Amino acid sequence: MDFSIVVITDFLLNAYAWFIILYFVQINLFYFIMLLASLSAVVHYLRRNEFASYRLIIQSELSTPISIIAPAYNEESTIIESIHSLLRLDYATMEVIVVNDGSKDKTLDVLVDYFSLRESKRLYLPSLETKPVLGIYISTKREWKKLVIVDKENGGKADALNAGINI
Repeated sequence: MDFSIVVITDFLLNAYAWFIILYFVQINLFYFIMLLASLSAVVHYLRRNEFASYRLIIQSELSTPISIIAPAYNEESTIIESIHSLLRLDYATMEVIVVNDGSKDKTLDVLVDYFSLRESKRLYLPSLETKPVLGIYISTKREWKKLVIVDKENGGKADALNAGINI
């Protein structure tokens, strides 16, 4: 009787070991097949995009124009650096719209002085409801032609973004 328990225990341990080995082989085989499939997809992607230069596509005048809207409220100390960062983006057809949301500090004065702004006659059609827009400014200098400043009464971030969308 002792001998049969040893044989059965030995058989069960061997069966369990074989189960673990087969499970390990099966999992690794699955991972290997997935590796080959992903390698195939990467090679296909590289062949398809071998001659594509995304930098040229982004800088092309034919690329889709974008507008970057940056709401600003009491940003007197950091607004110049923030706008410089946005203007340094490498995109051919873009404009940076900074919405001064009724700042209580001298944010607008800093912008007017630094970027040589003048009031624009740009048409403002309020398709989204916002607080009143007090003025739209553009720079007189050529290097900042992509910059548009909107001055409006304080209405919060969402209101400032809506005013930027209206522009």
